[in-house]
Amino acid sequence: VAKVEVKESEVAALKQKVAEKDSKFSDVTEKMKALQADLQIARDCVQTHLNTIDDLNTELTVKVSDRNNHDDEVEQLKITLVTLSEASKKAEAELVAKVEVKESEVAALKHQANDYEKKLGDATE
Repeated sequence: VAKVEVKESEVAALKQKVAEKDSKFSDVTEKMKALQADLQIARDCVQTHLNTIDDLNTELTVKVSDRNNHDDEVEQLKITLVTLSEASKKAEAELVAKVEVKESEVAALKHQANDYEKKLGDATE
């Protein structure tokens, strides 16, 4: 009987230890579930940030493309401006040459008119 009582007390002690271990295991399980929930929140935040980065990267790519297109347009306008400037200088030089020819012709006509007036004056005298 004494042995049974000793065994029963050992069994009771072991049951107490098992209950303590179960309690600790339950605590650990609850902590693990809480950590998993925190981890999911962190994953969601990271995914949100990654999506934001992708959106910003797309926006930046569009802006860089627009900037490159703008730079190309500016370069084309510079070339056009140089071409027009050269054409304008050429046209101005041609006009100046034509004006000089006309001025020369006018001078010759004035000289001719003076000669005719002189001859006319001589003829009337």
